[in-house]
Amino acid sequence: MSAQLDLALAERDKGIARVKAKNADFVESARGLARMVARSKPDRIITMDDVRAELVHHSEIAKPTHYNAYGAIFNDNSDFEFVGYTKSVQKQGHGNIVRRWQLKVV
Repeated sequence: MSAQLDLALAERDKGIARVKAKNADFVESARGLARMVARSKPDRIITMDDVRAELVHHSEIAKPTHYNAYGAIFNDNSDFEFVGYTKSVQKQGHGNIVRRWQLKVV
């Protein structure tokens, strides 16, 4: 990798760590919800869209202080493995590419 890319990735990781620390309760609660949603699907594959859609039914889970906290749900989460991409169907996703995650069988 280039030095510039290494620097960019290091800055990304610092930002994720900051937002994860400030939103630790949200991240842990949303991870539990993500596992629940994935278990309800035959292939155990979900996207952030699935988690966001389910979050509206769980007012006990506090909203994060920053929207980047949603990304922390799957970052360094050994319960899930990356299995591809799809387009977001959520309004705030604007049809952008989102990752697909599969809950590992344990």
